[in-house]
Amino acid sequence: MAAFVEPSLLVPALQNDLSMRALETISSRLSTLDLSPVVVYDFDHVPSQALTALAEQLNLLGDAGWDFAGFGPAPDAKKRALLKEAVALHRLKGTRYAVQRALDLMSVTSRIIEWWEPQPNNGPQGMPHTFLVDLLLTDAPEGQPVLTPERADAVLRMVRFWKPARSQFRARVGAGLLSRTRSAMVVRPAQSVHVTTRPDATRMAADCRTRSVCAVRLTQRYSLTLLPTGALQ
Repeated sequence: MAAFVEPSLLVPALQNDLSMRALETISSRLSTLDLSPVVVYDFDHVPSQALTALAEQLNLLGDAGWDFAGFGPAPDAKKRALLKEAVALHRLKGTRYAVQRALDLMSVTSRIIEWWEPQPNNGPQGMPHTFLVDLLLTDAPEGQPVLTPERADAVLRMVRFWKPARSQFRARVGAGLLSRTRSAMVVRPAQSVHVTTRPDATRMAADCRTRSVCAVRLTQRYSLTLLPTGALQ
């Protein structure tokens, strides 16, 4: 005979009923079950294996930032941060705040200048419904470069996902430099890549050759700006 829970809390008239004793025993075991695996919306503690399914449910896969998080350090932490603010971001999708906040969650330092705002270097006012975004990447997985074609493409796709649908933008992607380094880039034919350094930056060498892949779409204007940490041009 299976062991029943003791002491029984049933009234004396039911304590001899084996069916009721069995039901009482099963009920008592419910309080000992670990329910944490089924609390899937506790994004800080849900198992990593469930993150992709949750991202699909909340429309975060791909361009929304999921791809970019996968190319950087601590991908799980960034994905969890994105999941926690998914509802708020989708409510405000198509606004400047949504673009800025998504970039902040991915640890990308950014500056957005809309067409009606003062332009860099006192330049002319932009076309209506356009904006310029400066993007500074400073973190990277151990032993890997800060700026790669994959990361550059992913961050530009993230801006495109969250921006207003009617707006067009120009982007300047920068790599924050923490130490002396060498940088090399390869671009497609007919692509224009502009490389600049600040006067106080470490001397850098850039080798641009029109023979390989770059993260630039043929219809985009693309400017790559290499800056010291904490500076945006």
